[in-house]
Amino acid sequence: MFGPIYFKCKLNGNFISIRDADRKLGVPIVSSPKQGDNRHQRWLMEGAGNGWHFLHSGFNGNVIGLGELDAQGGASLISVAKDSKASDQLWSIAPLGNALFHLKN
Repeated sequence: MFGPIYFKCKLNGNFISIRDADRKLGVPIVSSPKQGDNRHQRWLMEGAGNGWHFLHSGFNGNVIGLGELDAQGGASLISVAKDSKASDQLWSIAPLGNALFHLKN
């Protein structure tokens, strides 16, 4: 596992964050500006094999998963307990060059 790291959006400069720094399961993962005590914006990457990773919160230990299992896209992201068999919790990094990348579920 490596981290903690931040995921910053190139479009608006916001960071992937746990909404309102809430520790509960099911809380939405949102884009928000960097904040003072930003532990809820730091992530640890744990390899899951074959180029996939779990994205753990350094704040509450939960991982990023899909709120609605929608293979077509547009699903919300939420903070969930890690389930090693849940494919909606696995993410890959697709490099774009110039230190930019996409996260792919």
